[in-house]
Amino acid sequence: MTDSGNHVTDGEIGRIVDGRTEAKDLRRLVRHLVECRECRERKRPFLGSLNAVQAVLEGGEDRPLPEAAYEEAVERALGAAGSQCKCWEEEAMWRERLIAAGHRRRFRIETSDVGELFAGVKVEASPGMAYVEALLALSFEERYRDTQEMQDLAQAAVLAAKSLGWRRKDKGRYTPMQAADLQARAMAELANAFRLNHELEQAELTIVDAVEHLQEEGSGDLAIRARLFDVYASLRLDQRQLGEAFAALAEVCRLYEELGERHLVGRALISMGIAAAYDERPREAAGLLREGLERIDPGRDPKLVVNARYELLGTLVVSERFQEASAFHLQSGLRQAFADDPLNLLKLRWLEGKIFFGLGKLARAEAVFREVQAEFRQRDRTYLAAMLNLELAAVSLRQGKSEEAAAQATSALRTFEFLCVPFEALRAVSYLRDACRQRRASAALALRVVYFLDRLEREPALRFVP
Repeated sequence: MTDSGNHVTDGEIGRIVDGRTEAKDLRRLVRHLVECRECRERKRPFLGSLNAVQAVLEGGEDRPLPEAAYEEAVERALGAAGSQCKCWEEEAMWRERLIAAGHRRRFRIETSDVGELFAGVKVEASPGMAYVEALLALSFEERYRDTQEMQDLAQAAVLAAKSLGWRRKDKGRYTPMQAADLQARAMAELANAFRLNHELEQAELTIVDAVEHLQEEGSGDLAIRARLFDVYASLRLDQRQLGEAFAALAEVCRLYEELGERHLVGRALISMGIAAAYDERPREAAGLLREGLERIDPGRDPKLVVNARYELLGTLVVSERFQEASAFHLQSGLRQAFADDPLNLLKLRWLEGKIFFGLGKLARAEAVFREVQAEFRQRDRTYLAAMLNLELAAVSLRQGKSEEAAAQATSALRTFEFLCVPFEALRAVSYLRDACRQRRASAALALRVVYFLDRLEREPALRFVP
């Protein structure tokens, strides 16, 4: 009998059904399914597409089977896999052709003119699933460039997925389960696009709809479930519902671990690190971010690597691990990564100033803060320039210059009043100014005010406690 402790995974079953399993592995997996009732019960939705195992088991699942029965199951599975393999090769060919055509476009699309997206390709001759997957791939590529374009492409993918099978070429090509799975995948990406465009209520409704499709009509595929949990976790993170976000991300990690998706586990760990940072747990955040960076494949998502390194540097600064932050920054490559991104380069320089301050290099910290402040002013980033006055106040207080610190806090307060920032921000800066005038302020107080203002941007309900 087979080893019941080494069960067949959903990913392995999916590869059988798709015709992507080598013959030697197929023989092992089919034999396990014939012998293991637990796996047969858990994978029954998949087996409806495979057919091989049910055919062998006709007449009773518990009777002893001769060796010839196993061979019959394998032969049936190989036959099914062979026909499926040709089908999926055609899907892959069309998907790549459509994506290449989409890359040649010179305009933004709306769902009303999506037909023009693949100019030069006879879209009506392509398989429906390949068409949907091409739209999803193009949508995903826009996530860092144009989130509205991302949403339009994902919306087009959902509409196409819901009509899968209507075209003549698609008749009998896909099972209802495959159609439901594809719809769930498309809705997951549309929900993510809604989230990135700050349409959070619509994102949540779309996720609920996707889950229902997957559970009620689809296969329950682990990869799709993991993606849905991933988007849901990001939504909860945006809503600052950190407990739910963290729990969802833990489930994402578990599912991707089961699927053997090391890169996607790493991405989930990075999201967990960001959630921990938001939840005022910078040391835990740094550990999660480091672990995530070790797992992700930089070639698959270079932007994610850069963002995660920047987040890690920030958590090291917040947790006052300045020596570690300095060493990490030197080998992080962030200066080069932000070379063509002036605003993020300035924010990186700001972190460098914080590191110098933490290391006691006050003259260098002051020089960096003044340089960054001047650049922000030139770019009309008035609020950020005023925040640098508070950093400079901390430097002055560390040097025992209370009058200079009071002047810097006063300048920041006037700017914030002009910008009509929230009352709690004004209250915090006023407290710092008054404390400086009364010579009872410290650098630690100035930094506490800076930290409070940073948090207030993410959590508007915060109250300043002197």
